[in-house]
Amino acid sequence: MKILLHSHTFHPAVGGVETISATLAEQLCNLGHQVVVVTETPGDSTRPFCFEVVRRPSIRERWKLARSVDIIHSNGASLGMVPYAAMSGVPFAWTHNGYQVTCVDGLGWNEDGPTPMEPMASFRHHLKRLGLIRGLVQGIKLGARRLVAKHFAYNIAATKWVASRQCLPKQLVSYTPYPLDRFAQGAVKIEQRYDFVFVGRMVNEKGVETLIRAMAILHGGRELCGASLALVGDGPLRPQLEDLAASLGLKSAVHFLGLLQGEDLIRAICSASIGVVPSVYEEPMGGVALELLASGRCVIVSERGGMAECVGDAGLCFKNGDPSDLADKMWLLATDGTLRNHLLERAKSQMLLFHETELAKRYVSIYQDIAKVRKHLT
Repeated sequence: MKILLHSHTFHPAVGGVETISATLAEQLCNLGHQVVVVTETPGDSTRPFCFEVVRRPSIRERWKLARSVDIIHSNGASLGMVPYAAMSGVPFAWTHNGYQVTCVDGLGWNEDGPTPMEPMASFRHHLKRLGLIRGLVQGIKLGARRLVAKHFAYNIAATKWVASRQCLPKQLVSYTPYPLDRFAQGAVKIEQRYDFVFVGRMVNEKGVETLIRAMAILHGGRELCGASLALVGDGPLRPQLEDLAASLGLKSAVHFLGLLQGEDLIRAICSASIGVVPSVYEEPMGGVALELLASGRCVIVSERGGMAECVGDAGLCFKNGDPSDLADKMWLLATDGTLRNHLLERAKSQMLLFHETELAKRYVSIYQDIAKVRKHLT
């Protein structure tokens, strides 16, 4: 098949959507399909790809590209290729990696905390927060996304959790592929320098504050008073989090390692035995949790959201935003070697569900089914 994959943001930008898009495109090429990635991210990429990348194409170029493919697939919130799919009669598939058709912000969260996840309630909330003009613009965008999802797109939810949050027609669930093989193959046995590790952006929805407060609870006990935590990542909240750790007497126990990639990231993960992903919002899927599992780490994730679904019975869950419950789970996993071994055994079978080649094959099957339906309708 000839597939146009639209990824509004893409390499060299860094993030979940960028990773998913590159992984899916690469796997589709490996399966013998022709893929072109269209993105709004500028710049010349130094990374070699096995597929064509077209950056910020003109209207004429988009129209030409749309007419040359069998399906247009948007990975993420952008509707930039919808008009061209409609005019060319090419079927349009849309992967929902978040909640962009249920709320204005797409997360149910912003810098001030949780926000409504029902369309009208979300619109009213952001209208008040942003003011009349900006609020109306964002409301119109939400309305447009909902219109396309309900009446034009073939909707693919990244997890069952995401699907449950949006009642859409023509919706199915297909996990999005992450490059987990590099974590499994790169996993090494190195000296355990830390008890726990976190990987992610330092923004409020990721729950790093919850994790630091849980560490303070552990240090208040006798058995884990020497526990250590590595924080991998960066973000606007890092100075505040460093101040919080110091104020709680954890300056020597919480280690801020900054942004790491490639082998450095894998080595940092492998330097701890337990990974914690403490998102306070409803994380739609949870690629980081899967990367930790693939690296042979035991994991603890928040219970509301797609992460718990992805981890399954290969990890422990705690109540979102509850440092006391998180501390209990961290203590249990750190002190019970039998439980850790049991979870690691379960992780081996859980990882089979997320093999990137198999997930790409699932997408090919979806594309083919959509094409058949569209051909029958026309």
